[in-house]
Amino acid sequence: MIPNPSNPELTRRRFLRRTAAGALLAGLPAGWSGRAFADDSPESPNVRFGIIALTDCSPIVIAHEKGFFKKHGINSSVSKEASWAVIRDKLQTGDNQATHMLLGMPIASTMGLGGSVKKPMVFPWILNRNGQGITLKSELAGKVKDDPKALKNHVDKAKGIGEPLTFAMTFPPGTHAMWMRYFLAAGGINPDKDVNLITIPPPQMVANMKVGKMDGFCVGEPWNARAIADKIGFTAISTQDIWKDHHLDGLRLLRHGLRSHRAPARRRGGEPQRRHGIPGQPRHGLSQGLGGVDSAAGARPRHDAAPARRRHRTP
Repeated sequence: MIPNPSNPELTRRRFLRRTAAGALLAGLPAGWSGRAFADDSPESPNVRFGIIALTDCSPIVIAHEKGFFKKHGINSSVSKEASWAVIRDKLQTGDNQATHMLLGMPIASTMGLGGSVKKPMVFPWILNRNGQGITLKSELAGKVKDDPKALKNHVDKAKGIGEPLTFAMTFPPGTHAMWMRYFLAAGGINPDKDVNLITIPPPQMVANMKVGKMDGFCVGEPWNARAIADKIGFTAISTQDIWKDHHLDGLRLLRHGLRSHRAPARRRGGEPQRRHGIPGQPRHGLSQGLGGVDSAAGARPRHDAAPARRRHRTP
């Protein structure tokens, strides 16, 4: 028999293929046909990002201004906040759906520490590494440099006359507080007993040093550089010289908020850094130690070691 091109001969292979397909489709609901694909668009397209006026908020700001978020269906807006406490509270209340935040803050919030309501947070990506410094008032220039042991005599003298020196950090559970405490402790100074340790928002650091409210502070850029430009202080040490390539800030979401912003957090959150070359995404882990860091002990600071000397001195 000659096969008809318009009605091909039913071969054994064609027969098995059709009967197998029929068996698979037999249990499906009536009227079902075609294929379905998961929707990869943002579950909640409107995302408001909170930031503090620090250079490490740059990935968020650049991604917003250049339309990187919009490219993936996210209607982003940026809200500059006054302090880290405001940043935390606005994320918890839902005013902001994502935020620039210090590394220790989501841990404190999840545990309900530091006056925070207990609300679990997640941080899907890191904004930057390094970038902080400890600035001392200009009157200490040439006397302390980068060795905190040289600061102890000044601390003891001030404490002896009932006028302890004052040092500032930006938020108690944050990395600035950790660096300030570590620097003082490495010089034999008890940060809780020998000096006053106060909390000042980053944008207000320089103004408070100008009026003599503090003798030193730890903050991210550009405020250390601003103190130098205003000739009121100098950078004693940069934090990367204490702990090389340490984390600083990241993007934070509430854990329950991740359900409605899963796509931005999973893929589009890292888009500005991954595809467009914005600094911030780490290239390697925290396995390397320098100076006061013990890499063999899981990159934890050694309390018996003084910070490493700065490689780049600030005039």
